[in-house]
Amino acid sequence: MAKFALGTLGVVSCAVVLVASQESEGMGSTMGGGMMGGPEGMMGHGGDPCDQGGIVMCFLPFMSWAMSGAAQQFTTESDITLPQFNQICQLSKTAATCFQAFTDRCIPQTYADVHVGTSGIVKMLELCNEPEIFPKVQKYVACGRKINDTLERCGNSVKESMPKDVTGGEPMAALQRQNAVRDLCCVAKKFEKCYMPEVSGRCGAEAVPINQEFLNRVYASFQCANHLTNCPAALST
Repeated sequence: MAKFALGTLGVVSCAVVLVASQESEGMGSTMGGGMMGGPEGMMGHGGDPCDQGGIVMCFLPFMSWAMSGAAQQFTTESDITLPQFNQICQLSKTAATCFQAFTDRCIPQTYADVHVGTSGIVKMLELCNEPEIFPKVQKYVACGRKINDTLERCGNSVKESMPKDVTGGEPMAALQRQNAVRDLCCVAKKFEKCYMPEVSGRCGAEAVPINQEFLNRVYASFQCANHLTNCPAALST
């Protein structure tokens, strides 16, 4: 998922996909149960506003787009267009706002990581409002396509190093796991160390500061300075 977010869709959806990937398997089973039960099932049992089906509802439009023909067209075209960028921004912001409202409503403040994570997503997506960002996103995504093989290799390497409790299980349990933000930050740093050395040679020297800028946005949005000195051994090499 990290490779997909950082190299194909670009930084706009990075935060949404990284956080969603922590509970993707649980979301899938919940989505199936909700669909079987009809629309009221998706709203939660007995209309419970904190039923974990609410998490699925937040990400459903984004995930539906990701499986659509429009998304397939995006991944095969040479350049990202402004309408595509705006659509990804809107879908990501809608999911992030919904997700933050759910966690504010349903997750106690004692689970600090989830609140740092959701506010980090919203902070990250502020780039969508910056008028000068689109040309940078174009160059960022174009570079990602050129080094897609490296991004895939690095993504697989990072995935193998991640703590075993990051994926699977119920969405609410995944949200409440400890050190989620630390692990997200450490994953991003390990991914950076793996792929960034190839950016200059394959994308050109001008691509290096653009890639680094977007990585720095991840680190700032998720307060990674508080965590990068405390990475697990598997994520620090």
